[in-house]
Amino acid sequence: MAQFSFQLPDAKEDDIIDAWCFQEGYQISVSDGNGGMINNPETKVQFAKRTVKNKMKDAYVRYQAEQARLAAAAIANGEV
Repeated sequence: MAQFSFQLPDAKEDDIIDAWCFQEGYQISVSDGNGGMINNPETKVQFAKRTVKNKMKDAYVRYQAEQARLAAAAIANGEV
């Protein structure tokens, strides 16, 4: 599988990760399933990586769906 990466300025890395996590809804504490709360076992960096990947995947799926829709519409228009 291909790797995709980018660099953040060292002095801003924590601030950028914090901002992303805030924007995407990272929770410091999560339910333990028994009505209690525990520290989130997913770190902010893990959360950021996962959500960036999901955003990119969602964009790809939307793009592919739109391309398929356009192709189907072109075929259907040619049949009418």
